[in-house]
Amino acid sequence: MTPIIQNRVLPYVKDNSSQNVWESWKPNDRDLFFLDKDGFYHTKINLNLEFPENDIRQIIDQLLEQ
Repeated sequence: MTPIIQNRVLPYVKDNSSQNVWESWKPNDRDLFFLDKDGFYHTKINLNLEFPENDIRQIIDQLLEQ
């Protein structure tokens, strides 16, 4: 695990069987955007029921290597 996220919580919201946070909050966009260290767009992932945790960790690691 990279030092910047070690022992830290990266907040996110996710639907599950007991709570439908997306429906409750009525967001227009379920995309998680990643910016590089200079604030430029890197990529995005659509958040849905199948939260791609491994993909997100990989993107964070890539961005931290730059």
